[in-house]
Amino acid sequence: MSKKKSPKVPKTPKTPKTPPAPAVQPVAEPPSSLHDLSHWTLTIPGQSTIIRAADLVAGYTNPKYFYLLSDAAMAFRATTAGFTTANSNYPRSELREQLLPPSNSANWELAGRHVLDATCRVAQLSAAKKVIIGQVHAYQGNAYPLVKLFHRNGNIELDVKRGPLDNTDDKSKICAMKLGTWFNYQIIIEGTELMVRVDDHVLSQKLNPDWDSNSFYFKAGAYCIDASGDPKDAAEVHFSHLSVSHGPSL
Repeated sequence: MSKKKSPKVPKTPKTPKTPPAPAVQPVAEPPSSLHDLSHWTLTIPGQSTIIRAADLVAGYTNPKYFYLLSDAAMAFRATTAGFTTANSNYPRSELREQLLPPSNSANWELAGRHVLDATCRVAQLSAAKKVIIGQVHAYQGNAYPLVKLFHRNGNIELDVKRGPLDNTDDKSKICAMKLGTWFNYQIIIEGTELMVRVDDHVLSQKLNPDWDSNSFYFKAGAYCIDASGDPKDAAEVHFSHLSVSHGPSL
C-alpha cells in the first residue's frame, strides 16, 4: 500500500526590504524660503564681507557654505582652509543676531528672558573634532563670547566665560551625542541665571554679575575650531529649526 505524499506547505513570502531613505541633497531654493532670517547676518569662510539680513531674506545661498537641503534643513559648512574673521583663527559659517537690522549696535541686556532655540545635527566634523553650534556673545569691551555650545569629541559641551575682563572658560559636559543625531538645544539667559537644555539634559549656572554692564547677541551655525588648512576637511551642521525670543522674566 503506497503512502500518500503530504501536501507541500507554501513558503512564507519574504518581507520586502524597506528601501533606504534617499540621501539628503542640496536644493535650489534658498534657506530663507523656509526659515526666517530677517534678524540675522551671515559670515562664511569664502569671503570677508558679511551677508546682510536683507540679502538673506532676498534669497542668498552659497553652494559651498550655506544652502537648503531636501529635508528642509539649513546647512552651514566651514572648511578648515576658510577665511577667518578679525580676532579669530578659525573659519565659520555662522549667523549673527540683529535686533534692529542692519544695525549691530542694538543688542540685548541681561535683564529679562532671552532664548535661543534650535534643532540641529552635526553632520561632519573636521580632524580636530570640535565645532561651536551656538553662542551668546558680548558686544562691548573685550567682546568675549559669554557662552559657547560645542559638539566636541563626541559630546555636547558648554564653555562659559568667567567675566568680561577674564578670558578663562569654565567648561562642562552636558551629554554624549553621536554624529548625525538630531537634537534640540536651548540657551536661556534670565538676568544672571544661565540655563542650557539639550534634549532632556539641563545645566544651570550663575553668571558673574560683572556681565550686567554689557550687552549681547546670539550666534548659531558651524564655527569650526580647526585651521589646519585642508580645503576638503570641514565641519558641517544642519538646522531644521532656529529661533530667538526676548521678553520679561518669568
